Order: sequence, then C-alpha cells, then structure tokens
Amino acid sequence: NCLFFKIALIKPDTFLDSTLMFAKVIGSKLVRYIVYILGLMGIYFVIQNWDQFINTFLYFFNWNGFLFYAFSLVFVKAIHELGHAYTAKNFGCNVNSMGIAFLVFFPFLYTDNTNAWRLRDHKKRLTINFAGISTELHLALLATFVWGVSDPGILKSAAFFVATTGWISSLLINISPFMRFDGYYVLADFL
Repeated sequence: NCLFFKIALIKPDTFLDSTLMFAKVIGSKLVRYIVYILGLMGIYFVIQNWDQFINTFLYFFNWNGFLFYAFSLVFVKAIHELGHAYTAKNFGCNVNSMGIAFLVFFPFLYTDNTNAWRLRDHKKRLTINFAGISTELHLALLATFVWGVSDPGILKSAAFFVATTGWISSLLINISPFMRFDGYYVLADFL
C-alpha cells in the first residue's frame, strides 16, 4: 500500500456524458484520417529539417526546458487519460474517478476504468486500454505537423514539446508490457 496509492481528484462521469458527442466527432474516422495525413506531412517536415529538430532538442536541454517538458507531460497525459475515459464512456461504462496515483512515490495521472472489465467483448476492453496511447499518438502527429509548418516562436516551441513528449512517452513507456501501464493491460487483455 505504501508503494502504490491513488488520490481521486474529480468524478468526471457527468462531464463525460455531456461532452461525449464532441469527443465522438473528434474521434470519427474522417478526423482521424485528416490527422494521419497531417501527421505524415509533419514527419516529412521533420525529416527535411532534422538538424533544426535535433538542435531544438539540445537548445531546451536545461532547467527551463525541463519545466516546459514537465508542463507538456501533464498536458499530454491529461489528454491521454481523457482518451481512456471517453472510450469507456462510449461503450457504456461509468468512469468513477480521475486523479493522481503514486507508484513508488512517483506521480502519474490515472482514470478509474474498472467498469470496463464487465464488458464481455474483449475487443472493447482492448480498445479502452489502447485509447490513451492512441490519443497521445494522434496528438503527437498533430503537434509534429504544427512544428513543421510554423515559424520559429512560441507556437513552434510548444508544438515541439507536445510532439516529443507524446512520441517518447507513448512509444517508450506506455506501450511497454513490462511496466503496469497501458502496454501491460493491452497485452493481458489481448492474451
């Protein structure tokens, strides 16, 4: 109990019910295909400007950059958790709480999707488990595109932080089945 504990901050069920239609529009196939096209264009822009991209990373390799990454991590993870919550709500599950959990005193955001285990269709449970990573990767694709098309300034820097945070946290941390994050639950439900 000392190594893992949760602190519920909000009970989002009513908010999720009232905004689910907006989330369905954002999660529609048309919007996703637009994000994929823009994301591929953004990746192309990054490849074309690889030196500038790497130099941006090295430029922010200091305490100010660390603070910007901390803020972008909280933002990206909040969107990640909303992805889980809206997907669970779309399948008729209640989302009892959202908040902060501590794993060996390291804080991270969580969404209580325990009602998802009541779903008989394992594909729906798998979709809920994978929704956070999917949402985060879509956000990273959009931010990569914004980085590629914007002029140097605050918008380009913010897009850089969101893109790199989304790519790194999704592909290196969340997708790993060896830690009890999304990849672990996706693999467990898949098996």
